[in-house]
Amino acid sequence: MKYYSQNRSHDLFELQESLSGLSKSNRWVKLADHLPWDRIEKEYNKCLRIGLIKKKRKGKDDFAVLITERSTP
Repeated sequence: MKYYSQNRSHDLFELQESLSGLSKSNRWVKLADHLPWDRIEKEYNKCLRIGLIKKKRKGKDDFAVLITERSTP
């Protein structure tokens, strides 16, 4: 299973020894191989930045920003 971060490819099994017991034939490991990790990382970072900006502007804590976002369609 590969994980891509900032244009670098990492083998997930090398990053965390605790995952080395997972079989490469495991259906979740196979699914992870097909996920668009670069796109997921970009979207996650975008959401995180937006949340941090809102938190700073409104002077709210993490939980208040989360509740506000969840209640907004």
